[in-house]
Amino acid sequence: MEKEKKFLGIEHLSLRSLIIGAIGSAFITAGSMYVALKLGMVPWPTVFAAIVSIGILRMFGKISKNEVNVAQSSMTAGAMIAAGLGFTVPGLWKTGLDMNMWTYFWIFLGISSVGLIMGLFLTWIWRTMLLKRENLPYPIGIATAETIESSSEGSKKTIILAATLVLSAAYTIARDWFMKIPSYINFKFLDKFNMSTGAYMSPLAAAIGYMIGPLYTLVLFIGAVFGYILLVPIGMKIGIFSSIDAAANVRQAIGLGLMVGAGLGIVLKFIIDIIKKRMGNKGGREVRPYKNIFKKSRIGLIVCAVSFVICVIAGLSPIVSILVLLGVFLTTLMASLITGQAGIDPLEIFGMLIMITVRAIVPSISIETALLVAGVVAITSGFVGDVMFDYKTGQILGTNPKAQLISQAVGGVVGVIVASFTIFVMINNYRSGVLRYTACTSSKFCIWNGSRQL
Repeated sequence: MEKEKKFLGIEHLSLRSLIIGAIGSAFITAGSMYVALKLGMVPWPTVFAAIVSIGILRMFGKISKNEVNVAQSSMTAGAMIAAGLGFTVPGLWKTGLDMNMWTYFWIFLGISSVGLIMGLFLTWIWRTMLLKRENLPYPIGIATAETIESSSEGSKKTIILAATLVLSAAYTIARDWFMKIPSYINFKFLDKFNMSTGAYMSPLAAAIGYMIGPLYTLVLFIGAVFGYILLVPIGMKIGIFSSIDAAANVRQAIGLGLMVGAGLGIVLKFIIDIIKKRMGNKGGREVRPYKNIFKKSRIGLIVCAVSFVICVIAGLSPIVSILVLLGVFLTTLMASLITGQAGIDPLEIFGMLIMITVRAIVPSISIETALLVAGVVAITSGFVGDVMFDYKTGQILGTNPKAQLISQAVGGVVGVIVASFTIFVMINNYRSGVLRYTACTSSKFCIWNGSRQL
């Protein structure tokens, strides 16, 4: 691979990477919308986009690994926008509203645009703290970097990558297609103790555990032990919970509370550190505020103002719009932390959390408004997870983050348009076949997955 010439004066950015990334974003966004509606989940397309970018770019001559990273960043930008939209707003079809495409297309376009704008700005801010200072692993980003690096000619990693791809694909086909391997092993002998335990037979889960390392894997395991082996059975035994369902609800509430508390703590620490760094003393000398801190503040105010206006135009009241933007600030940080540590992003949970909070503060809001609130938060939370993976890949490969930012913006704009359009096409034409994962419309404003309440 060779280093690519600059485009627009930005290193690692090329016109062909933007064009290829934008076209790829359209296809991946449409596919992600279908998967979100059909299966209620969207796998991270980051590694797949890297492989596709390598193949296409090589058709046009010599390439660099950084150019591949830039193209891949653009390709995946719309996937989680589609996921956030597909996991929440389809609940509007359940309310009996007249879902006129030419009315709600612009509404969906508006809330998706808010997710894109806020996501791009906030991840640029979180990038410094979470990648440079905290150095979180972001396992999907590491895997993507390994994939891109292994594509170099003569690299020994290519053989390892190809072998693991074939083995994991064969295993998955044997498990899901031929049903020769169980997807989940349930330790039923523990059911009598009210312990819901088992093992998910997935090479993806094993790979994530391998990449994030023993520390973060151990933390996740301890959380599972506390929730499923200690809290639920002990609570049932001493009579705290009346049923397994009641215990599960408490367990989920504790999990949400821990996530929110951790997010608030990190936000406060982040703000305090900035104040100390900019206004305190360092080495006995007074540190004067840097000009870029004011520049970022001005940009942040403009971003928030634009997002606020779009929210109001989309039908949210001014007070609800303000609450949504505050919620987005918190949930994007939590999403960045969780994806950085575990490679997962519970974006629909974040949407539900802020939706419930806004409903408690402004109880008069309609179901339509509540679902739009969940949509904005879920879209933004999902988008930042994907973007942080890209930045992690760029950190490993040495890619210019400004080139990635531009490519993410280009792919994100395409993703916003495609996602806002394809959701109507798919639901209106395949309603019974794809409308599996929607936001429910009960007074509790829960998130519904088939017959299972999350």
